Amino acid sequence: MTNKSISSFSGPAATLHTLLSRFFEGIRVHTQFVSSPIQNAALPDYGIRAMIMLKPDPVLPQVPPSSPDQIRIGLIEDPFLCHYILLPYPETSAQLLIGPYLHAMPAQRDLLHLFHTLKIPASEFDSLVPCYDDIPLITDLAMLESFLTASVQTVFPGAGVIWHKEAVAADAADTVLLVREAEDSAPSRLDAVESRYRIEEEMLDAIRRGSLETAEQKLSDLERQGLNSRSGSTLRDGKNYLIIMNTLCRIAARQAGIHPYDIDQVSRKFSIRIENYANYQDLFHSQLQRAMIRQYCMLIQNHSTSGYSPTMRRILHYIWVHEDESLTLTDLAAAMHLNRNYLCSLFRREMGETLTDYINRRKIQAAVRLMNTGRTDIAAIAEACGMENANYFSRLFKRTEGITATDYIRMLHRHSASSRRYYQSHYGRQAVWKILPDGNDLPGA
Repeated sequence: MTNKSISSFSGPAATLHTLLSRFFEGIRVHTQFVSSPIQNAALPDYGIRAMIMLKPDPVLPQVPPSSPDQIRIGLIEDPFLCHYILLPYPETSAQLLIGPYLHAMPAQRDLLHLFHTLKIPASEFDSLVPCYDDIPLITDLAMLESFLTASVQTVFPGAGVIWHKEAVAADAADTVLLVREAEDSAPSRLDAVESRYRIEEEMLDAIRRGSLETAEQKLSDLERQGLNSRSGSTLRDGKNYLIIMNTLCRIAARQAGIHPYDIDQVSRKFSIRIENYANYQDLFHSQLQRAMIRQYCMLIQNHSTSGYSPTMRRILHYIWVHEDESLTLTDLAAAMHLNRNYLCSLFRREMGETLTDYINRRKIQAAVRLMNTGRTDIAAIAEACGMENANYFSRLFKRTEGITATDYIRMLHRHSASSRRYYQSHYGRQAVWKILPDGNDLPGA
């Protein structure tokens, strides 16, 4: 379709076009007007067809025309494992072509099978693989179809949606010729790599500052860049990506002044969770990278010591490591080799509260975490937090949380595990986020 016909495009079809184009361009999936028939060679290809030349060019299947009462959508897979959406707009000859995108990053065996089918020499394997690195991923197919259906029926109320799922056969190519090109040094690929590193740095800077909202936005930007395949296994690539992110978050937390002990508690938990996944779909739907960003940001918000004196950092780190023990002022002063009065004065000056209040508050926070994970024995919870007197623990809990420990546990049981809610309690200079009733993702847990 020419620019002139695009400019004259109007009505509900134009509204649907705007809606779909903005959504898919927002997740880095290319969209364009096309005319029929659609030649494979004319498709956006991220370098694939710049390296593989087909003779003759396969033609994509045609989708029958749509009407205001019946919208037809084509879901098409080409010989290169790329997917496209073709939508003929009703009452016009215009069509919207969306793609390419991948349902999953091709594993090594998938690409080797493709090479065999298209008679491409296996020696050229490494030349083609990088072309797939930049193609966007859309792995949740149910979500994709639901979005398309909802978009169509919002613009055309009452319209039915008919799906046409087609595949272009690989044997449509009579001969295949591989053309060597320096794609890795192409400006578009260099820009993509530079963009990925820039976004990564911005995300890590947000984590260092404990800025959760900014870090999550940068993570979304990074996810739209796609996941590069390096191992030939989609699951292994996903795990490697999360391992790298966990390592980068560890470094950011250390730069923020978090003690290695606290970093290790979070990092080790994520390392175990990463390796426990047995398939890529479960790993993808776990949204583990978002949980990771959230916990590291909360860890930094609640444990960062970058603004304190070296002596105060040692004091805080000691308290955090021994907070499940019966800490007293005398014990802490002896461990730090400090005078009791000086210790109290220094702590109040830098923390804005007394040492006793700070230790008690942390013990109550630890108790809340235990309750959030299903513990209900108040005496056992008090003992686990280093408070042997259950009655004193109960009075302290009521004074700190504004609710008795018993009522708090009852409140948790009124909420199902699938309906978590968040609330924020402010204590002096710090803010502690609590997640109810599932405490698995609680900061510092």
